Amino acid sequence: MTRRSVMVIAAGTAVVWAGVAFADFSLRQKKYMKGQDEYFQRDVTSANTKCGIKLKATIDWNSFKDEVDKQLDGKINYSFSGYCAEAVNTLFGMCDDADSKAAIAKKIKVYTCKFGGKGKRKLDLKGNALTYWVDWEAANNGDFCKDYLGKKL
Repeated sequence: MTRRSVMVIAAGTAVVWAGVAFADFSLRQKKYMKGQDEYFQRDVTSANTKCGIKLKATIDWNSFKDEVDKQLDGKINYSFSGYCAEAVNTLFGMCDDADSKAAIAKKIKVYTCKFGGKGKRKLDLKGNALTYWVDWEAANNGDFCKDYLGKKL
């Protein structure tokens, strides 16, 4: 049986695999993605707890599909969850006072991590949706996220 969307509960945080057609992914891809999502959601749970928010955070696996194959074939070696958690971890770091917590709670409700590719790292806040495009080769991702969010919040 194939399902178009699945909800997984990880450490008290909902992980929604919205829009991912699981029939389009192999078993090895699904297992890898599930493991990476579990790591990713640990950071989301930490940020949600510290910031007092209910951020809905996902990795857009369709955008990473070719990269997952490269990873599984040993052609690249990156932590998908680590790169995608950069913005979430930045939020965690910013939640050290009431003003910061209020700004984050008001302005960010949804977070999506996508693969951008070389030279296409980007962070964008539209409405209440924050989207981060990963570039494996970009340096100082934490500083990049901190600078962007500091200006937008």
